[in-house]
Amino acid sequence: MRLTFKKYGRLQGRDLCEFALENDHGMSVKLLNYGATLEDVTVPVDGAKRHIILSLKQAEDYRKERNFLGGTVGRIAGRVWRGQWKNGDHILQLPINDGKNHIPGGFGTDQ
Repeated sequence: MRLTFKKYGRLQGRDLCEFALENDHGMSVKLLNYGATLEDVTVPVDGAKRHIILSLKQAEDYRKERNFLGGTVGRIAGRVWRGQWKNGDHILQLPINDGKNHIPGGFGTDQ
């Protein structure tokens, strides 16, 4: 398994990075730290690499487009009322980034 890493920009004082994983069979996955975006998945088919998900041309394009290609969904989807999420007996206060609520997704998805 190989891992490569490159910075492709900055936003709000933070590095925007692309991580690429490739296994010994030629399958590869590219991820961005901009909202946990799945940028690309390729698999070898008859000696050629085939892209198997819809994606934008460049990592930089994900900041411009609002179609959420490659978006990931965690254990919370939708707005979190007052930014408070209860996990067992613990209440986690999330950043308020949508009026009085929180929209999940992490850095980049609330832009």
